[in-house]
Amino acid sequence: MVQADRDDAVMVDTLAVDRAAALVRAAVRGALTGSDLTLDQWRVVDHLASVEEATMSAISAVTLIPGPSLTRTVDRLVDAALAYRTLDSYDRRRMMVRLSARGIARHRALAPAVTAALADAFAPLAPAELRELGTLLEKLTTR
Repeated sequence: MVQADRDDAVMVDTLAVDRAAALVRAAVRGALTGSDLTLDQWRVVDHLASVEEATMSAISAVTLIPGPSLTRTVDRLVDAALAYRTLDSYDRRRMMVRLSARGIARHRALAPAVTAALADAFAPLAPAELRELGTLLEKLTTR
């Protein structure tokens, strides 16, 4: 996956990174089978379950869902009564999104299956390797 080129610069096999990301997405999609949530909807629900509420821009930054797609995703969550969208009380130009009681219940119901699917996807890694992967990914994504 990582190799040195002629200039001793480290090169990362981007296809391997893409395959790993696809493996994770497929694992989560598999866990969501039978629910009525898409992967993007799950990503929003999962993020909102970890915060009280969030702006659309904050959700987009965390989930990497672009603005127009995020608007459609949140619209569907609101239509399904899984989330509420309100105006920010401090800045009326911003929309705030939070889970409804039904959204919280849906997250609680699906989270164990998602966690198990991810554990299965990462099973080839030893616990120390998994911790190291988490550390490296955090380092890469928080610059």
